Amino acid sequence: MKVLNLVKKGLRSALNLVYGKYHLMNSHSYREFYEKRSI
Repeated sequence: MKVLNLVKKGLRSALNLVYGKYHLMNSHSYREFYEKRSI
């Protein structure tokens, strides 16, 4: 049970890390696109 919980926690944190990085990249490119469009 403890091992399963550890795996679950690790998987969740890894997913959060990947999602956070992806979200950050996404918002950054969106901001660049918006700035280019407004020029």
